[in-house]
Parts: sequence; C-alpha cells; structure tokens
Amino acid sequence: MMMEKKTRRKNRAIALGLADALRMVEQIHRQGGGGGVPRNSLESIIDSKPTSSLYDRKLAALKSYGLIETQGDMVALSSTGNAYATPISPENRKQAALQAFRNIPLFDGLISRFEGKPLPAINEFFHNLVAQSFQVPHEEVSKWIREFIDGAKFVDILVTENGQEVIRLSGSAGAPSPKPQGGAPEMEIQETRLTGELVDARILGGGLSVNLPDKINADDLQESIDAVDMLLKMLEAKLKKIKKETGEVTH
Repeated sequence: MMMEKKTRRKNRAIALGLADALRMVEQIHRQGGGGGVPRNSLESIIDSKPTSSLYDRKLAALKSYGLIETQGDMVALSSTGNAYATPISPENRKQAALQAFRNIPLFDGLISRFEGKPLPAINEFFHNLVAQSFQVPHEEVSKWIREFIDGAKFVDILVTENGQEVIRLSGSAGAPSPKPQGGAPEMEIQETRLTGELVDARILGGGLSVNLPDKINADDLQESIDAVDMLLKMLEAKLKKIKKETGEVTH
C-alpha cells in the first residue's frame, strides 16, 4: 500500500505547463537581476501563497524542467533557465525551451516513441498507453497528455503533415528519404499498424524497419506475436508482388 501511494505521488501531473514555466523563468530573472532570489519572495510570480502545497509543487515543476536550482532558501536560474531568459540567439532560446521540455521523462519518452510518426488519436487507447508506459494514475493521464500536446506545440515539434500531427525534431523535418542501391526501383513508404500501437513497420527501397515498444503488457503479448507473424507475411507478399511487377523472377 505504501509503494502504491509513493508511485501515485511521484507520477502526479506536473503543476506547470511549459509555457507558464518559461514565463516564470523570465520573471524570476528580472526580479533577481540575474542572481538568486529568496524562495518566499516569488508569490506574485508563482501566483500562490508560499505556505501552500501548490507553491511547492510549482517550484518543484520548475526544478523538474531543469530551469531553476535551489540552495537553502535561495532560488537561482539554472544554465538552461539562463539560456532561455537571456539567449544569445533565437536558436539558443528555442533549444533551451526544448531541453526544458525533454527534461520531463514522460514528455521525453513520448517524443522518442513517436518521433517522425503521426501522433495517435487522443482516445482511450492512447490514455492507456501513457498510463501503462509511465505508471501514471488514470485520473492524471488527461492532464499529462494536455501538457505534452501544448508543450510540443510551444517548442514547434508537433507539426501538421498531410493532415496529420507529427512529432518532428529540428533537423529531421524535410530530410531526404534514403535512396535504394543498385538501381532498384524505389518504393513508396508503406506503413502497417496492427494491435493498436504495438507494431509499426515501414518499407523503403531495399530497407525494412520494424519498431516495437520497449515494454508490452503481458495480456497483449500473444496478440503482438501473432501481429508480427501476420505483418511479416503481409510484407513478404507485398515485396514478391513488387518484384514480379519489375519483371524479375521470384523464387
């Protein structure tokens, strides 16, 4: 029972969205003139009483984003916080915001999982994925997802492509597709998803990429095995058909 309560506290939804956290960082910098400020002097910035639990949760959120450091009763901006509050270039500011966003393990995990892919529909399956993958209580999932979507848009990594919202990190957008070797005909990207988000496969040229999540719920394991088996048969049939259409002999 004690372990369950500890897990629920640990995965309680973050008290600040990224945009609000970064706004507070700018205000803390102005108040402190680039130096540290007393912890209890931030009431107007934090918008909560210093004696309240919400005040503590908001400060904890700023620390989780990696934007502040605390020493005793003093609060100072971290290197990431300073990079955002006093950037040397627009790109420097953008990178600081993205770093802060990715300092939250749940946000970083979702970015890594869906980078370069369409974000799934925000439905019960996505809620279950977040709850199970990151051990989040179901009543907290909606807020986590909302803060993830808002934060991803704020740092410009959630973009619309062909009518779908895609996680696209800087440098990957518009990257050219790899070309097949040996003069083989290039195939369009074909994507197959089975059993929700458990299997994701792509074919391009002579390459094949199959992605599986790091963890699969035990109840879904056999279904996932069957899905992979079916997927490989589908891909084999597709490749044989394309090979035949190019005039080559299929063995």
